[in-house]
Formats: sequence, C-alpha cells, structure tokens
Amino acid sequence: MNLFESCGPSYLLCLANASLQLADSSVVNASHHTCAGWANPFARDYAQYYASSNKSSTSIVHNCVSTICNTEMILFNQTTANIEGVCLLVMESLPAPTNNNNSNNNNTGGNNNNTGGNGGDNGFPSFPNCPALTEANYFQVKPDDESNCLPQLLCERQWCDCNAIPNTTQYKCGFNASLFEMNVFESCGPSYLRCLANASLQLADSSVVNANHHTCAGWANPFARDYAEYYASSNKSSTRIVQNCVSSFCNTEMLLFNRTTINMEGVCLGVMESLPAPANNNTGGNTGGALQCSNQTNKLFDALPSASCASVEACMKSFCSCVNGSYLGAGDCKFPSNPQTNVAQRCLTTALNCFVNTALSLYVPGTDESSPTVDTCVRWSVPIARAYKEYFNATNKQTTDLYTACNTTACKLLGDASLLAPTCGFAAVTRTPTYEAPNLCPFVCPDTTCSRYLANCSCVLNAAIYNVSAQFPRSLTAFDVTNDLTAFGFGTYRVLSGNCSGYDFNPNLRYTWVLSNATNANVYSVNGSALSIPRLSMVPAASYTLTLTVRGLLDTTVSVVNWTVPTVAPTPTVSITKNGAVLRVSNNNATVLPAVVIDAFPGASPSFSWTCASLPEGVECPVLTNNTISRLTIPANSATGNFTITFTYKAVTSSLNITIVAGSIPTVRIVQTSLPVVSVPALYLPTQTVMLASSVSGYTGNVTYLWTVNGVSRGTNKSLVANATTLVASTAAQLSDAAPVLNTIVLRVSAADDANVYGESTFVVVVAPTYTLTLTVKKSGDASATSAIGLTDNLQLTVATNLGSPAPYGLVSTFGFTFVADASRPLTAAPTTDANIFTAQAPMPYSSANGTITVTFGAQLFLGGKVVSTDTTTFDIVKPDLAAAASAQIAQAAAITDPTAAVSAATNIQTLMQSSTDATTKQQLAAAAVSLLANSVKDFSSQSTQQQAAIFQTLSTAVGSTTDTTQLAEMKAKTLTLMTNALSSTSFDPTNGAAALNTLSSVSVKDSQSVIATLAVKMANDPTQVPGEVRTIEAPGVSIATVKQSASSLAGLSVSDGSASLTIAEGFTLPGASDSDVVSIAQASFDENPFGTSGGSNPSSKVVSIQFNINEETADVNGLATELAIALTGGSGVCRYWKESTSVWDNYGVRTEVRNGVVTCLTNHLTAFGSFSSSAASIAISAVVILFVLCAQIFV
Repeated sequence: MNLFESCGPSYLLCLANASLQLADSSVVNASHHTCAGWANPFARDYAQYYASSNKSSTSIVHNCVSTICNTEMILFNQTTANIEGVCLLVMESLPAPTNNNNSNNNNTGGNNNNTGGNGGDNGFPSFPNCPALTEANYFQVKPDDESNCLPQLLCERQWCDCNAIPNTTQYKCGFNASLFEMNVFESCGPSYLRCLANASLQLADSSVVNANHHTCAGWANPFARDYAEYYASSNKSSTRIVQNCVSSFCNTEMLLFNRTTINMEGVCLGVMESLPAPANNNTGGNTGGALQCSNQTNKLFDALPSASCASVEACMKSFCSCVNGSYLGAGDCKFPSNPQTNVAQRCLTTALNCFVNTALSLYVPGTDESSPTVDTCVRWSVPIARAYKEYFNATNKQTTDLYTACNTTACKLLGDASLLAPTCGFAAVTRTPTYEAPNLCPFVCPDTTCSRYLANCSCVLNAAIYNVSAQFPRSLTAFDVTNDLTAFGFGTYRVLSGNCSGYDFNPNLRYTWVLSNATNANVYSVNGSALSIPRLSMVPAASYTLTLTVRGLLDTTVSVVNWTVPTVAPTPTVSITKNGAVLRVSNNNATVLPAVVIDAFPGASPSFSWTCASLPEGVECPVLTNNTISRLTIPANSATGNFTITFTYKAVTSSLNITIVAGSIPTVRIVQTSLPVVSVPALYLPTQTVMLASSVSGYTGNVTYLWTVNGVSRGTNKSLVANATTLVASTAAQLSDAAPVLNTIVLRVSAADDANVYGESTFVVVVAPTYTLTLTVKKSGDASATSAIGLTDNLQLTVATNLGSPAPYGLVSTFGFTFVADASRPLTAAPTTDANIFTAQAPMPYSSANGTITVTFGAQLFLGGKVVSTDTTTFDIVKPDLAAAASAQIAQAAAITDPTAAVSAATNIQTLMQSSTDATTKQQLAAAAVSLLANSVKDFSSQSTQQQAAIFQTLSTAVGSTTDTTQLAEMKAKTLTLMTNALSSTSFDPTNGAAALNTLSSVSVKDSQSVIATLAVKMANDPTQVPGEVRTIEAPGVSIATVKQSASSLAGLSVSDGSASLTIAEGFTLPGASDSDVVSIAQASFDENPFGTSGGSNPSSKVVSIQFNINEETADVNGLATELAIALTGGSGVCRYWKESTSVWDNYGVRTEVRNGVVTCLTNHLTAFGSFSSSAASIAISAVVILFVLCAQIFV
C-alpha cells in the first residue's frame, strides 16, 4: 500500500500530461476509445479547473479523487492518503492550458511544491495547526514564465538538489512524498525560503501593475510590497510575509510527515532578517537596485576541463574540500545536503579566483581557440583570458563578461544575489592581462604563405598518399594465433610537383588498423602506424581480413589496403626438463617432476601419459604416482637405478634421465633466471647472458657446489653466470635442421665431508650463431650528397645482414635505428617496399656549435625482441636555425597524432630544449612535447626500448625546463599518466629503469610513490638480473634496490641501497614458495615521507617500501615465522609501518632493536616502514589516550 501511494502521484501526473499532449480540439464527438476522444474531456475539464476559484469542486479533481479512492479500496479495503491534496498537487504541477484567456484571474499554476491537506476555502489543502494556505502565498504559488524567472527557477533546482530529489526538467523535480526525509527537509527549508525571497526582490517591477501572479512581476511584486511592510513594522511576527512563510512551511511539513518539529516563525523571521533593505523603503516594490542573477550564454566557469587539466582539477578539489563535499573525481563534487551559505560563498570566491589565475597561467597569447590543434587546457583558458582583460580595464566591472559569468555560476550555488559583489570581485587575481587577439595567420605554410594551422594551407589540397603498405615481421601465411600480430604501416604523403613538393607530410599521416573476421565483425582496431594485436585475439582454422586505412591532414585524402590472414593452431610445447635434463636424487624422499605444457587450445580432455624405461634394461622402474598433466611423483623408497622418464602430450614428448640412489643426498634443481629467446630448447643469442640459480633440498648438512659447462669447470658458487659467447654456437644450418649443438651445464652439490654423497642436475642450452649487420646512411634523393639539413631533409638508411629468412624457430627479426645526441636516441625510420631500405627525417643534431655536425647513426638487428647485432656509421647533418626550428616543431607537433611520429618529433624537441637558451622558448617547447606525447601515446605496447627511453628523457627534460607553477602542474600530471601507462605495459624494458626513475623523481617522489613501487617490482623481475646480485638505481629523493634468488637460497640474503637494508635470517622460508621458485625482492627508499604523518610528525628515517614476488607474481608476506630485519640508517626512535587500510603508522607485528647503532625493524609482514623519534611516538600515544579519555567521558 505504501508503494502504491508513493507511485500514485507520478502516475496521475503522467496521465495528465499525456492527455494535454494528445488533446485535439479539431476532433469532435470522438469515441473515448480513441486518443483524442480520451484526451479532449481532460483538456476541457482542466481549463475549467484552471479558471475556477474553488478548485476542490471541479470535475477533474473529483474524477482524480474517485479513481484513487475506489482503486485503493478494491486493493486494500482502506484509504490513508490525503487523496484530495494529492489530486490538487497533480493539477498544480501542470502548465497553463493552451489559449487560456483568463489572464486576470488569481489561479495557481506553474512550478511549485504545493502541499495537500484537508482542503482550504480556495481548494488548497490546509492543516488545523497551520495558518491557512491561499493562492496569494508567494512562497507556495510560483510563476509560469521559465524564460524570464531564472532566479526563482534556480531556487527550485537548489531545493531539489538539497533534498536529493531527482529533477524532471532542468529546474523542476517531481513531488514524491516518500523521497523526503524530515531532517533534510528542515535543514533545506531556510535556504530555499531565503532564495525565494531574494529572487522575489530581484524580479519585482513597480512599473507593472495588476499583473497575473503567473508572471514574474505578478509573483514578485506582492512579496516586495509585503516585505516593505515587514521592514517598517514594529510587530514583525504579525506581518503578511511572515504568516505566508509560516503557512507554506507548516502545511507542507504536515502533508509530508503529518507533524512539525521546528520553530517555523523563528525560521521565517531569520530569513527576513537576512534580506537587504527594500529599495526606496516603500510599497512600490523593488525597482531593481539589488543585484540580479544572470543567465549568461557564455558560461566561463561551467564545463570545467577538470578531467584533462590537473591545475583546474586542483582548484575544484580545493573547493569541494572547502564546502565539506566529497570529491568524486574528474571535477565532480558531491555537495553536502545543507551547505552553509557563508561557507559556500567563501569557498566559491576562492575557487573562482583559482580558476581565473589558472586560466591566465595556461593562456598562450595569440592562441586561436577555434583551432583543432590547440591543447584542451589552453583552449579553455582563452575566453577567460579575453574576459579578464575586459574586466581589468572596465570602469563598471559588473557589466563585463567575466562578472556576469561569475554571477551565473554564483547564483546557481548561492541563490542569493546579495552575495554576488564579494564573490565576483576577483580580489585574489592580480596578474596583468596578456590576452592578444588570435593571430589568424600564425603558421608558415610549406609554400611560404601563411595559415591558421598546417591543414589550412592551400597546398595541402594537392598532397596525395602513395605506396601504402606495411612491413610484417612474421609471415601472414598460416598465421600462428599464439603469436602477436605485429606490423608497421607506411606510405608516402607529399605533393609531387610545384609548390610544397619539397615538404615531407609523412609525420602527419593518420593510420587506422582494423582486423575483422569472416562475418565482417570488428575483432581489433587501433590507431597508429605500429600495430600489435595481442596473441589469441584470433581463433585457429579461420580467415581474417586486416585493413589499413591511411588518411592525410584532410579526411578526403585517404588510401586503403587489405591483407588476408589465414590462421592455424601451433603444435603444443612440452617439457619436463625445467629443472634439468638429467637428475640424481635420493629415494629417501619423493621426487616431483613438473611438466610444462604450453597449449592454447587443449580441448576438453587432452591425451597425456607418463612412462618409464630402465637403463640398462631389466631393472624394474619405480611406481609412477599422482601423474597429471602438470606433474609426476616418484614415491620415496623407490628402486634405485638409472631411468628415462617420458611425458607425452598430444603425441609431443619430452624426456629426462634420472638416477635414483639410496641414502641421503642433496636434491638439486637448476633454476633458469634469465630469459632465452626460445624456451624449448633454451635458445640464447650470442649477445645474451645465461644465468642459472640452484635449488637444494633434502639434505641438512653443509654442501659444496660445482658447475661444469661441456665438461669444463665453471665455478663453485650457488649460481652460474655465463656469457653466451663463451658457449658453443650452432650454425644457421643446424638450427634450420633442428639439430643444434647442445651445451651441457651440470651442477653437482656434494656433502662437504664426503664428495661421494652428491646430487646432480643437468641443463642444456643452445646458442645461436653470430649475425652480422652493416649500416649505410645517405641523403634521400641524392646519394652523392655528403650532408643533409636537420629537420628538413630525409635520410635513406640501408642495412645488410647474414640472417636468413625465415629466422630460426619462428622468431621475428626487425631493425631499429638510433642517432647520438647527448645520449643515444631513437631515430624513427619508415620501411619501404625494399625490406632493407628505410627512410627517416634528418634529426636535430645536439651541439653548441652551428653549421655542419658529424652525427653517429646506429642500426640494431633484433631477433625475438633481443638485440643480436649492431653497427654504426657517421653522416654530416647541417644544424638548422634554432629559433626557426623551434617555432616549426611546435607548430608541426600540434598536427601529429601517430604515436611513432610523435616520439620522433618529441626527440627533436628535446634536443631543441637542451640547445635553447631562451626561457620562454624552452617552456613553449616543453609544453608542446608533453602535450604531443600525452595526446598521441596511449598504448606503450608498440614502443621499442629506444622509444621508451626517448619518452622518459623528453618528459624529464620538459619538466625541468618549466618554471610556471600552473603549467608545471599540468606537465607533471600528464607525465605521471604517461609513466603509469608505460610501467603497466608488458613491453616496459628494465634497461630504461634509471631513466624512468629520473622522470618520476622530476614529477614528485610523493605523487609518484605508487608508480615508483611498480617500477621497483619491474626492476626486480628483470630476467637479466644476476641471481644473488643486488642492483641499485637512484634519482633525487629516491632509490631502488633489487635482488633475485631461488626460494631455497633466500637465507642470509641481504638487499641494501646504502641507507636502508633488508636482511633475511637463516632458517627463513617464504610461505607459498617452493624450493625451485624464483623470488625477487623490490625495495624502494624515499628521502621524504610519501604517506601521511603520525600525530603530525614525519619519520626520522627514510621510508622504505618492500615487496616480495614469486615467479613474478606478488607474494603475500604476512605472519612470518622468522622475522625480517630492516635497518634504517640515520633513523631514531621506534619502528612503525604504514597501514594502508586505515592510513596510519602502526607498530603491530613490528619490534624495534638498535643493532650497531642502527635502528632495525623486526617484522613478520611487509609494507612501508619508517622510524619515529620518541617524542613523535609519545605524541601519537598521547593522542590515543586523549581520545580514549574523551570517549570514556562520553559514555559515563
């Protein structure tokens, strides 16, 4: 029943509105089974209702009451709602009838929150304990004219928002009694009444007489008249305006809640007392002396770009916090249900000043906001900069666009025009205006004419796209769906002859890749010249179409090419030699042999088997138990001897030899911590390092280690590190025939007191041959030229290699190019129809000298993503004019969208930043570079190691080249987003760790804390890290230390960055890790506390964050049986850890010791740690004690 009564009003209102819409006076005598026949009687009766002075007696109200009453009796055999009041409320919510000529009546209508009740003399519901409601009550009956009554409508929206009632139109909300809460209603009421009062004074017009109160002036003039009476009265409680206020408030509350609780007369007197003196203090109404709310079309402070502009979001966050709201992100603030007007006014004033100051900092003089290449934040700043210049120079500031825009925004929030002057005074904006009218011809076109931007140049119309194709590192014929599908698109975009024929438009090409299936459904799409479709995006035994669409600066300039991609499933990869191809184990313990199966399409029940053969024949094989697809167990007490264990999966086999001996011997496993280019067999390139760790279990005595490679002793450590060049390489023919040379690596672990007690494991490695590479650089189009002009001419790069095609084991081979500036930087080179010839723009040389600079160029041959060969050569580059080059690069960067082209342009801009001595030019270059990368590089999966490094270096240089605090905030926010994306990508190369850390440090160590922690983990999981060897990288304010080791060898391990160290005690075991698992440890140390304080105090030491990983997966380190020791050099006091769930520094599970003068934290779990001086700890404890005492007093 309660649900029925809450739904009833909205249902009746919907029917009523539908009737008014469907009524058609041209249709007469229609059957009421038709739309018009049903709707016309309603429209007729509603017109009668609208003109009636006794609305309760009208036909339409009687019909409404009859419907609800009878329906409720049928359903529930009772009625409880004030049905007449509900029906009157529904009617009052409707618009005026069409062509209603009753202009001088005093009927109600329009947007109102009229109450229901027992029925007053005029049809308005009233309650016995409340003053009667009448149609003359301006707090209850509102005007209809929505176009001119904005101040009143803003009050309605404020009322809806305050009560959290959903809007039905821009300003109105539905009246649903079940949605109101009494405490919220009573807290919202005063501000709503005050808003209506101010709106009435603003809209009153004494020149309008006898106006219908459905109009603005007709509604507002009686209020102004009564307010003048109130203002002059000595008995204010008895005035009409206070009685109307009390009547409206009281009857509405009785209707909604059937009770009243607050002192309504006191509320109404308080509202009146807050109003300004009436104009001329007479009864003629407000003649317009009061400030009025504006409904400005150009709302400068609406639609703020908070999601795109960090400095704008900072203003919004501060404002939201100031009003005690909840910031929801992207500029969205949930305001409190009843904001105090004085607080809201103060906070809004500060926020508006912040927005204007931010806009003036972001604004670039002469910017054309209509240009599509303008940065979002700069575009937003232009109209504010323009309005501020007008405001700054105006004598009457209240007539300016800036003031009226502020007026519009302030009225929405405050609903009180008297507060506009202090709110819109902009006292905290003290900058001199820099606005300049847009330069309508800022860009010098390739034909020396000028235009707003490159795409507007007339010669662009003559530019066409030719020779569109793509380079595919992996053949598309019978494509293995377990591989990534990678490609690099290219084309020629230029004017063939005449004006602009010498200009290279290629950086402005826009590439779109689409992979579709046989039904033309889109499987994958991406923008950019580089394509990388993740493995398993396609299914085997299917045919796909890959489409490359290339557009120029104009959408009408387009070229499309297609490729067919037939797919296959690969043969499964199977291996049981993960921990060695030959094992020697004891029968005292069970032996588990893990199986590695790589099969993307195993099916429901794939076939597999484990078998055993004895060597020599005749010896009984051990019983094979728990044989599954993932492992085999040889039970303890099995027969001794030599055996071959074979695992077969879908007809693919893998075997190992195992020797089982009696008695106790070490069980040995070899753990491969480096990453070969092929897993089975373990294929390494000659440029790689083979890194193997040991796992020893099943023996408690002291042991010795001996590594041999191809029968030659190679060390007695727990791990082995061997350059692949020191092993025997296979020839290309041997790899092609799948008959490679096997390098046998044996680890023997013997009892220290008896060499005959030993365990053994054997690992096999294959090494690829050495491949050659040569690079030749010439000027494109002029092979005899000895130099090229930087940022103007193109280069032709020709490579030659002895690596045949296809590459061994299905590996992909690609080329990369670099040039040397202050450091090696990537040179973006586009492929051509000749697989060995590439083209690239001549780079900006890095040199303080002018003229011709000899630049070193490099080429790299990649096989399986690893560098297998390199070559360098030199070529002369003529350094262009620095100022002209900077201006051209800034203009061109705005038109680039392709990620690869963006990195290339950013690299050149970085060199220009480093070469420029003009602070303004450097800052403009910095802004252009960061915006270019932020807008173009969204996905790092296709960025090479060199491109990643170039991005990091450019960002770091850009942040360091900027001094303006607002622009710096924007750059740092964009930089942090780029770095987060880079480190979340699987393509991140740890060799760029130092560059990445420097970039994060330049942003802010505190703001970058979580990203730095991610970087530390990436570094710890680096497959090139030598087991047991600590690696450190540093940047201002932060350092990272990492180490990697097998789980069985963690005891005694230590990792340190010089100021903080982690030590693992003997006997330590890591929960969840097996002996042969690889454990990596990431430690990040922060000079300053990146978290909150403890009782207002910061740690006396560095803050150290530590994470363990098992096989590159995060380990849950809690409740350790053996404590970890974390030494904090320079610290004092007691240890605490940062508890993320409560955002406090806690000491649960942490003990403090001083070892050799160093504060040491002993902990059974991991997070971030710091030491706090005794005084800080005492403050924190005192705060807890005080809180406890207060709580005790409350409950006594």
